[in-house]
Amino acid sequence: MKVLLFHANQDEIGYIKACNEKFRFDLAFADFDFNGAGPDSFTGFDAVWITTNCKVTKEKAEILKKAGVPYIVSRAAGIDHLDLAAMKDNNIKGANVPRYSPGAIAEHTVCLVLMCLRKMKRDSLWSVSLILL
Repeated sequence: MKVLLFHANQDEIGYIKACNEKFRFDLAFADFDFNGAGPDSFTGFDAVWITTNCKVTKEKAEILKKAGVPYIVSRAAGIDHLDLAAMKDNNIKGANVPRYSPGAIAEHTVCLVLMCLRKMKRDSLWSVSLILL
């Protein structure tokens, strides 16, 4: 199965590749914007693996259908970036993260509050998160 991944950062890539040793999917990491891409960008892939930055609108669902992509997998618990009706109309199946750890969400919230109190820049988020882990 050929899978096209979007917005995978350097911290995730090694983990994704290690996990894929079990499944042996043919992974490709996109170096282009999901939202502005046309059918040619998706042709040949069996699935796209997206984040909440990738908006699956009616138009995007039609583009994915035209490219022959039958699956969308989102690395998020929410689904507000997915037009489920459009996906159904275009015979595209979807999956998302069923839930997150409540403890991890609480820890992340505390981290963000501390960042606000210390007036830290957004780029510092990863280093602070790693310290808490």
